[in-house]
Amino acid sequence: KSTLLIYITSTDTPLPDSMRVSTLLEQIGAERSWTSQQMESDISILAHNRLYFVKDLRVLSSESWKVNSLGTAVTITLLPIVKDLLQKAINIGIESEYDRRKREKYERKYLDKDSDKKKEKKKDKKKDNHKSDSYPSEFSGEVPIGVTSDDPDTLRNTLQNSSTSLSGANGIQADEKDLPLSPKSLSLKIVSFDNEPAIIQENGGDTVKEGAEAAKSSDTADSSDSETSSDSTSDDDRPLTRPANVTTSKPATPYRKIKASGNKIHVMTSSGQAFECDRYCPHKGVDLVTWGQVVGNNVICTKHNWSFALDRDGTSNKASRSLHACKINDW
Repeated sequence: KSTLLIYITSTDTPLPDSMRVSTLLEQIGAERSWTSQQMESDISILAHNRLYFVKDLRVLSSESWKVNSLGTAVTITLLPIVKDLLQKAINIGIESEYDRRKREKYERKYLDKDSDKKKEKKKDKKKDNHKSDSYPSEFSGEVPIGVTSDDPDTLRNTLQNSSTSLSGANGIQADEKDLPLSPKSLSLKIVSFDNEPAIIQENGGDTVKEGAEAAKSSDTADSSDSETSSDSTSDDDRPLTRPANVTTSKPATPYRKIKASGNKIHVMTSSGQAFECDRYCPHKGVDLVTWGQVVGNNVICTKHNWSFALDRDGTSNKASRSLHACKINDW
């Protein structure tokens, strides 16, 4: 009786196929208080139909358990209560056809949703990678360490044309005398780099000097204010000219001296210090021999505007990426 209770009440463990039908029927009869004669009669009917084990009962189709209109079984002449109890006992822990179809439908529905989500994520990743790999139309708003710029276009043009001087860019020769300054040349955008020689910036027609040149020019201007005040009214009608003895200071262009050495590069800074660091940018693997520029003590990857400070082990100004720079004695 205790064994039957375990089989019937357990929804996870089905009856073993090797269990005898007579044992199962005796356990059911003991629970229902059937007489021994009733149980022996039912067992003989099952034996007559060659149903000896539980696996034999499971082989039977639903047609084998049906009854006709007179209430008698077509093939197995068991009472309806006996058949129902036997069917219930052998189906414990076994998934029905209805439940199986319902489960499979549920699994297909949500598996399809998961697969669609994964496909969308893959597409989004591909789009992001494609955007990041393409050359940016504009530099980001961040400016590399040691560089001061008006806009990203000026920074990019200056880095790519590092050998161009201010006089060459303006189309003005330093040796020419009394050459008028055109309005276009006055609006030229220029970039200044920290810790480098000063440059001349021309804004609104005024010549502004920085650094040591600015100090000299300010002293000269103070002493000559009284002398030039009388002639200022007569000079207003004349075009703006550059004196012959004034030399134009060249801008502080990025100092680019990079030498490849296998997977490493040797970099010479503007201060004369030599460093060895990784050749490829840790951001996108860009070759710094082609795309690298040296500005002060920084190496700038001009493809994606990443800056690495050589005097700080080559760390980046944007993320925890590094070129693993170390100082060397020999170039």
